[in-house]
Amino acid sequence: MEKVGGNLRLTSQMEQFQDTLNELELQDLQFNGYRYTWSNGRSRKENVQCRLDRVVANPTWRLLFQTHSVYHQPRMGSDHSLIILNCDRVQHKNQTRERRRKKIFRFEKMWVENEMCQDVVEFGWDPRNSSHTFQERTKACGMHLMAWDSDEFGNIGKKIKDAKKNLGELQTKPKRRR
Repeated sequence: MEKVGGNLRLTSQMEQFQDTLNELELQDLQFNGYRYTWSNGRSRKENVQCRLDRVVANPTWRLLFQTHSVYHQPRMGSDHSLIILNCDRVQHKNQTRERRRKKIFRFEKMWVENEMCQDVVEFGWDPRNSSHTFQERTKACGMHLMAWDSDEFGNIGKKIKDAKKNLGELQTKPKRRR
């Protein structure tokens, strides 16, 4: 079922959509996450949810990207879910695998709000050792900040991912009237 609540969809519209997909040899890709990608945001009997958004692909694309995955993210700030498509192109024998990228250093604004940030920067900069070049000091400072970030704040990416998962679970539960 691709819709709950509201008026029934016209069969003729659904048939036209399916005919178009068939004519273009497009197949709906399987997904992970909540089934419905749109909601009117109302509660209980007035709530309408449906799978309006989807990822489709033709056979050529599916051969190139056999290890694809589609994720429906929780709705945040919109009535539509964000859809993420991850895909890895199939590697042929004569192609070399790309190396995994090193984590890029990015200074986080939240660090400045922590009292310890200045101490970490000063320690990483190490003004006592004048033999280090500017580039070496910058790199060392960044490494110290990243280690401190991990110890002080934990894995923020994982925390955000978990929060989104919890939000998605909350969105799947029926809303209660007060």
